[in-house]
Amino acid sequence: MKIVVFGSDRYLKIMWPTFWRFFRQYWPDCPYPVQAVSQGYPVPNTLTLCTGPDETFSQQVLRFVSLEGDEPFLMLLDDYFLNVRVNTDVVQAAYRLMVNDPHIQHINLKVIGGDVWKWRVDDNFGEFDKAECNWLFQNQAGIWRPKLLRDVTRPEEDGWRMETQGSKRARDYPGRFLTVYEDAINYVNYMGRGGPRQEGLDWLKQNGADLIYP
Repeated sequence: MKIVVFGSDRYLKIMWPTFWRFFRQYWPDCPYPVQAVSQGYPVPNTLTLCTGPDETFSQQVLRFVSLEGDEPFLMLLDDYFLNVRVNTDVVQAAYRLMVNDPHIQHINLKVIGGDVWKWRVDDNFGEFDKAECNWLFQNQAGIWRPKLLRDVTRPEEDGWRMETQGSKRARDYPGRFLTVYEDAINYVNYMGRGGPRQEGLDWLKQNGADLIYP
């Protein structure tokens, strides 16, 4: 499994040093290689897939998974600044579940407010009732099967509609959708719709990081 960090050129070249600083600080024992996906910016010292200057987020995702086989991958975004030590054991357990059960399509590694698991899988994971879950398809930290993204993502949708409309389409998609009971990966989600979140700005200041918004 690899970790794939998606970002647009406008933000990635500014976000990446801060993202990488906190990634190394809070996941020092990360056993997985990290790859970036940008529109055209080659991330320093990191394998980067450049998808094209006008690609939207959903188009970037589709471009990436069109080149992938069936190996699950862990998706992050460039403004997810880790703020708690990652539970590597739980991340590895999630990956093993997906390897051992081909019917599992996606595992959330961060608890999403408002959605609760329906059936207990083990001490770390629960399974969603797809008919009742509002956020089956969301862009928070999680492990994905590339085929699910190829089948459900639509290139004309922005990130928000990719989540809302994708979640509706995922209800009819065959397979299982799981979530952690407690965050395995936690972070400050720096960007909101329209600019930086105040909580993100405050957190960066408290942690000695300066980030100039482009």
